Amino acid sequence: MSEREDLERRLVSFGEAPTPPPSEQLFAQLHADRLPTRHAREQPHRIVRLPVLLPATAAAALVLGLVFVLIGNDGSDTTTIVVANASDAVVEQSGQVVDARAGQSLPEGSEVRTGVSGSVTIGEVTLGPAERAVVRGGRVRRIERRAEIRSAPVTVDLEVRRGGARVAMQWSRYERDDFGAYVIVRDGRVVTGRRSVERRIAIIRTQSGRTSHYVVVVLDRERKIVARSQIVMG
Repeated sequence: MSEREDLERRLVSFGEAPTPPPSEQLFAQLHADRLPTRHAREQPHRIVRLPVLLPATAAAALVLGLVFVLIGNDGSDTTTIVVANASDAVVEQSGQVVDARAGQSLPEGSEVRTGVSGSVTIGEVTLGPAERAVVRGGRVRRIERRAEIRSAPVTVDLEVRRGGARVAMQWSRYERDDFGAYVIVRDGRVVTGRRSVERRIAIIRTQSGRTSHYVVVVLDRERKIVARSQIVMG
């Protein structure tokens, strides 16, 4: 056994040894010190600091406790958000886009987008067609897309004709090669869509005498809004 190991063993034994009761001489000395003489009061007191030695088990527990406290207070959010089910949807995180799937974990900052027939359920939140949400603060937060639609470039011409309780719509072809789907939106809500770039006609039921606002929105393959038609009343 080395000198260092012998010293560590002695210190551990010293820390684990029971403390004996004070002797009669020490008790008498402490009792006498309770009423010091004038001479004693005039003498400066020397403060002697003795090292406190802990048993090895107590020292280890103290170190581990400090580590657990530091880990528990690192500010990280341990909430796990998982996709319950998904169809026609993608997840974007740190610039990477993948198809959404059941059982997929969504870290902070993840964005979920659905397509023209998309649906995603995450906890108590369910996204319908052409919707968008982001994971922020440990929660799934739905993002309103009206401002996104209004800011999209107008590259599609839309014509709306009304006949009784039906509205007929026809629009021009989207010409770029990133086409994903056409989405027909009425008064801010998705009513139908088309996956083929060549299918550019829709007939929609409506209430007689009611005027609505229609717009055709173009999604790319990552379910982002890339273009739209003008907004037409009908």
